[in-house]
Amino acid sequence: MHEAFRSLPGRYLGAHADFDATYHLRLGDIGHTWELRCTTHGARVRAGVTGRRPDVVIGSDSETWLALRRGDLSGIEAFSQRRLYARGDLDLAIGFEGMFRLPNGRPPLLRIHNVEEHGNRISTLTMGEGPDVLLLHGLGGTKSSFFDTAAALSRRYRVHALDFPGFGGSSKPALARY
Repeated sequence: MHEAFRSLPGRYLGAHADFDATYHLRLGDIGHTWELRCTTHGARVRAGVTGRRPDVVIGSDSETWLALRRGDLSGIEAFSQRRLYARGDLDLAIGFEGMFRLPNGRPPLLRIHNVEEHGNRISTLTMGEGPDVLLLHGLGGTKSSFFDTAAALSRRYRVHALDFPGFGGSSKPALARY
């Protein structure tokens, strides 16, 4: 199990400028936590935790973690099946999986992308393969409102869910016309 975590830095795809996040990855069935710090410059993993407060805690069991690592299951599917939980910054939790190549260099099953539009950032989630489907939330919603729907549709479609400006991981400009 330790190798599944030690390989993360070598599979790290990088992050945007000034990115710095600390993740605690807990496997409840074996009672162990790994700390992973991801920055613009790389990723570092260690068994156990330091005094650094995590931005996100992701918990699961070892069987689910290995299925995620192999690409047999996406994090959103595991979350929908109640096999994974996340505490803390939900956008960082969702984006975690997309920051790492799968074994054998395969791309991640899902990615969080930031699209720049007129100086603002629109946060999007993309997962699955096939014809494109776009999921648009209503007032008070976010892309995370579509986890179950995106997980189900991603088996047959390439699903895109976005956060409208002012919501979720998108920019929240003070003077924008919402």
